[in-house]
Amino acid sequence: MANNLKKDATRFLVINADDFGYCEQRNRGIVESVQSGVVSSTSLLVNADKALEAVKLAREYSIPLGLHLNLTEGRTMKSRLSSLTLENGYMRGKFGFRKALGNGEIDLNEIKEEIECQLQWFIDNIGSLPTHIDGHQHVHVLPQVCKVMCEVIKEFGICWTRVPVEINLEDCVWIKEPVNNFNKSVMADAENSKSILSNYGIRFSSHFIGFSTMGKDMTVSRLKQAIENVFAEDSETVCELMVHPGYKSILGCGGCVALSGQCVETEGKHWIKIIYKFLTCNSENYHGLGKPTAHLLMSFVPAPLVTPRWTLYCALRLMGSKDETRARHYSRKVYRCAVRPKTGFEREFSPNPNS
Repeated sequence: MANNLKKDATRFLVINADDFGYCEQRNRGIVESVQSGVVSSTSLLVNADKALEAVKLAREYSIPLGLHLNLTEGRTMKSRLSSLTLENGYMRGKFGFRKALGNGEIDLNEIKEEIECQLQWFIDNIGSLPTHIDGHQHVHVLPQVCKVMCEVIKEFGICWTRVPVEINLEDCVWIKEPVNNFNKSVMADAENSKSILSNYGIRFSSHFIGFSTMGKDMTVSRLKQAIENVFAEDSETVCELMVHPGYKSILGCGGCVALSGQCVETEGKHWIKIIYKFLTCNSENYHGLGKPTAHLLMSFVPAPLVTPRWTLYCALRLMGSKDETRARHYSRKVYRCAVRPKTGFEREFSPNPNS
């Protein structure tokens, strides 16, 4: 690769690992990447299940830490932020937050309070300011969020962030259309954020790589080409490479914690035990008298838990991994119960009749 690069310009490649604290497997992968000299910094997800473990690891291995601002996943760090969360207390999700923000449903003062709360948690537990700030699911470059974030971090004295704009992304034909559409949307917001950041004196790297290096279709040769494309210019270049190192996580483990400290994994185990009695023990329970009860139970399950991945975990965990065919069959039934519109029976007994 070096033979294809210009030799008369200064180049810096910053390799930053996102989602530090998300789960034990992610933490282990990041630490090993730092120890091997591959990763140069990481971003801490402060409301994640293993954030405190990540703090201990960062101290032990002297890992430079930034803040991975999260406004979309799990629960907020500050209580009573009603516009950021749904009725179940969880944040709105990657697309739900963006839609609500665009519709004017998000209180910008609550965004400011949550950013301040996450920053203060970082300072209290790390003992210093983050080296930088970036956004979980790139939420920090949304125009409304970016302006509020700049106001907060300027007061704290933080002056470095990420601008996720990747060159030649149109050549990455292996990226699926829905993902590519989201990437384009993020890059449009990121381009618009540059003037906001500059007005507040917030610095960012001249180049970014990250969209083309995600997913199972990425190869060594494609990564090599992405880096060569960035460093082909004669001018001084600072490029951030966003990575997510880690070992394969255990289904249902990790995630973002609630205010009480209870994590998605813990809540998930609670619901697995209840639903299993009615839905995954045998077919009679589903097709017989237990069916309405199962539907009712699913109406109480926190929305972030109800995904095809989580329901499969339910079935595999409780039916035994050897019976995967049967587990998949019942997991689909669990998921259909959760996502289908509620019947009159369920609405009558739901804790919120209007839900």
